Amino acid sequence: AFTYIYSYTLSSVTNGQIGYQDGPVATAKFEEFVGITIDGNDNIYNAQYNKPRVRKISPSGDVSTMAGDGTIGHVNANGTNAKLGQHDIVSSDAAGNIYVADLGGYIRKIDLNKNVTDFYTFSSGIQPYAVKVMPSGNVYVTAYLTSTSSSAIGKITAAGNLTWLATSAGVGDVDGPVGTAKFNLYDGLEVSADETKIYVTDFSHGANVGNKVKMLYNNSITTIAGNSSLSDGNGPALSVGFKLLSNLLLDKDGGLYIADAFNGKIKYLKDGNVKTILGDAGKGDVDGDVSLAKIYYPHGLVFDSKGDLYISDASLMKLKKLTID
Repeated sequence: AFTYIYSYTLSSVTNGQIGYQDGPVATAKFEEFVGITIDGNDNIYNAQYNKPRVRKISPSGDVSTMAGDGTIGHVNANGTNAKLGQHDIVSSDAAGNIYVADLGGYIRKIDLNKNVTDFYTFSSGIQPYAVKVMPSGNVYVTAYLTSTSSSAIGKITAAGNLTWLATSAGVGDVDGPVGTAKFNLYDGLEVSADETKIYVTDFSHGANVGNKVKMLYNNSITTIAGNSSLSDGNGPALSVGFKLLSNLLLDKDGGLYIADAFNGKIKYLKDGNVKTILGDAGKGDVDGDVSLAKIYYPHGLVFDSKGDLYISDASLMKLKKLTID
């Protein structure tokens, strides 16, 4: 069978200047780049963890603030009058509403008019890490349950009803049926279009180090990439190591793009094999052909309507674009 070979070219969308300034992207400043999401009009939204705001970058290159005043809190109001909690991950629905995984114990919702509300309030001691809203209106979450020091994967319906799909049976790394499986989740969360498969990043092996990709399917948790080692490599998915997997993104072919943050690489998982898409030249800040291009700490991943990949780099404080031809 003929396999099309893609070419990849990296460019910088933002300038890397640190600070807080809206306006043209050429002069705008950002305090943080962590999780990103994109709406149906190719507007990109950026999360900020320590100085909580959600910023918007339009396709024409205009930067604005959607919500948050940069201080940690919980105030539902309009735009910069609102306060958000610490958050890494944001997700957009079909209408352009933004959902925020607020570590204060909420899924916050920002509408098109910048009004901030609580879409869902968790019970005490539950911290949502990641959020992914689907065209159906279902909102998937990963969360940390402080009372049992365990991780969980949940689904919230559009009507606001939460179901826990999988809760870790204690601390550890054990694949198997929900109820006996053990896992320790990080930021990564991706859901197949039909909502039958949920992909997560696991950091059971080492403090704050996500180095396995796991899948929840048919009420069972399975490792699909990663071998417990903090390493790097390409080849059969279960024999390669990673260092701090942050985000995951499915493409139209069923392949999974993986942000391997500590390795400074974008990996691609398909048909049981992992290959490096970006980062073989080493870590740094170099645009151009992918054979020479460098990033430092890839975090968020989104596709635009053309199929190009946007990467937020949490170390370079930049939004990068990987043009795929």
